[in-house]
Amino acid sequence: MSKALTATERNYEIYDKELLAIMLALSDWRHYLMGALEDVEIWMDHQNLQYFRKPQKLNCQQARWVTELTEYHFILKHKSGTANVKADLLSRRSDHDQGEDDNGDITVLSPEHFRALIMPTASETHERVRTITHQKELWDKGIATSLEHERGIIERDGTLYYDNRVYVPCHTSLRGDIIAQSHDHITAGHPGIAKTRELILCEYWWPKMKKDVETYIAGCETCQRTKSSNQAKSAPLHPNAIPMEPWTHITVDMITGLPDSNGYDALLVVVDQFSKAIIPVPCNKDLSAEGWAQILRDHVYARHGMPQVVISDWGPQFISKFMTELYRMLDIKQNASTAFHPQTNGQTERVNQEIEKYLRIFVNF
Repeated sequence: MSKALTATERNYEIYDKELLAIMLALSDWRHYLMGALEDVEIWMDHQNLQYFRKPQKLNCQQARWVTELTEYHFILKHKSGTANVKADLLSRRSDHDQGEDDNGDITVLSPEHFRALIMPTASETHERVRTITHQKELWDKGIATSLEHERGIIERDGTLYYDNRVYVPCHTSLRGDIIAQSHDHITAGHPGIAKTRELILCEYWWPKMKKDVETYIAGCETCQRTKSSNQAKSAPLHPNAIPMEPWTHITVDMITGLPDSNGYDALLVVVDQFSKAIIPVPCNKDLSAEGWAQILRDHVYARHGMPQVVISDWGPQFISKFMTELYRMLDIKQNASTAFHPQTNGQTERVNQEIEKYLRIFVNF
């Protein structure tokens, strides 16, 4: 039996076409094959079909075919294409329609959709490279040694090659033109650093190419004007004001995770920015805003007067509404450290490191 493929079936993958032929044959000869006492042998010249019964990912049509095939008892056997002449006589007859109209529905683009472009050919660029290669003073350091000892660099027809790529000597204009071909040209589309370098490496190579590509793209006016930045934007950082006298500017932070001692499990550290003097006060890790206000009154104001600026992190005891209102009433400027930038309160952070070091050394001892 033989059957011409429909327009849809002509678009099947070769795997599906071969399986379709088996399905058609089993369907037409169903009355002979169903209930056969012996396994039916199916000979084919597509070897991959031998594995379709094994677990694999099938599309919906293949899954339906596999379900239908379970009704038959058969064995798949492979025969090379040159030996499968009987089937080829039917499937490759010269008078059969070969699908001349397969692409009948495809629209051919009109000429106005095309644009003529002038771009240098590879042979022109290679000739420039070959000419400049004769000037050995333009070779990068180590190229001559590598060529002499056959360490990756080879010469062929007056051109140096590295890993089957043309070596481009240290000629600014030539290297710039090659980068421009892979970046500026309309067929390239101004790609990024990695893609531009990848396009260049298809044919050319030179040391520190990535750095040259980065420099070129950084100076590309089109990229800078039209592309959006992928870098996270951050507000400018402003240094803390330098105090002119002691205890006008203080920083505060807490050390937590300490073992319980006399009912305390944390330490609040106050540092004077001018004199670097510190006031460590034992407390609890869940210190409230009212608790911090009492420490400010008893340990700072009572001894050194009211500060003008208090720098802290974003702990709730430091930036609560209560403390914000208290600072306003006392005419104290509140500065909270920048998120993910602990250097704002770096003085206290550094003091805390020293205190923790002494605690580990002497308390554990």
